[in-house]
Amino acid sequence: MSNKKAGKSKWLFLVGTLIFLFLILFKFDTSSLISVVSDNISGPFFLFLSLLIIFVLVPRAFRFYVLFNHLFKEDKISLKDSLLLTGASFYLALATPSKVGDTARGLFLKERALEITAVTLIEYFFDIFIVICIAGCGIVAVYRQYLAAFALFFLIFISILVILVYLLKSGSAKRAVCKLKWFKQTEEKLVLLKSHVKKGLQSGIFLSTAFIFSCFFNAIYFLVFYLILHRLEAGTSVVDVLFSAGVGMFIGTLTFIPMGMGTRDASTYGLLCSIGTDPDIAISSVIIMRSLTIPLLLVSLACYFLAISRFNKRQKL
Repeated sequence: MSNKKAGKSKWLFLVGTLIFLFLILFKFDTSSLISVVSDNISGPFFLFLSLLIIFVLVPRAFRFYVLFNHLFKEDKISLKDSLLLTGASFYLALATPSKVGDTARGLFLKERALEITAVTLIEYFFDIFIVICIAGCGIVAVYRQYLAAFALFFLIFISILVILVYLLKSGSAKRAVCKLKWFKQTEEKLVLLKSHVKKGLQSGIFLSTAFIFSCFFNAIYFLVFYLILHRLEAGTSVVDVLFSAGVGMFIGTLTFIPMGMGTRDASTYGLLCSIGTDPDIAISSVIIMRSLTIPLLLVSLACYFLAISRFNKRQKL
């Protein structure tokens, strides 16, 4: 990331942190929150949840390993490299708006940056697509009167994608883009990147694998959230979790604040309360979910430094 973008991310993260702190300190009795958490969440249970959240990195790395080696059979990547690349990029994703840092995986292994970036872009698209679908299904399941509105939103979303693809393929759009200085400097790389992405999008096995894994990752996240609410005796159903956590995640993504800090938490809390969850239990579940980011951040940070060390040595050889 450039210094300018990094600075913008820091300011956005600060805004999200202030929202999160305001939600906790000024709206609720902190002693009551501490009591709810300490009475229901034991150390071993929190450790189990932490390991479950950290485990997400493993299937993420395996997804990249499978997709990359399916697309580039002549020059495969090892599972160890995939794990380090995935963990390192995940660390960047936690510190960048809307997890765009996750697409920076190619920066760690520059000689294969285009191939890595092509696979990562498709992964990123499926991750965002699944979040939108879960949020929509959650809304429709809880508030069926919004079915028409969600169908309209989804139709508009698909239409925009179709229009963008058409514009990119049209001769006039290509000529306009080709006049840009940055395109002239990187035209060969962009054309090659486009061919890699196109190759992946034309493979049914590639697309189905990306979709299944994206569903699996999100299932783990919602399972953790459901287990927390169940332990806090919230009385919420799986549908309630899909609604509150799903829409909260979607709103956090839309705000472009790193990790959805503050916005995702406030949204999830408000949605839980809207379906009748006790406010103390709702805010407690949100705080616990946010605290689980810490062990994930530490593990991904370790992957980040290991990746830099491993791939820098390899590129010097």
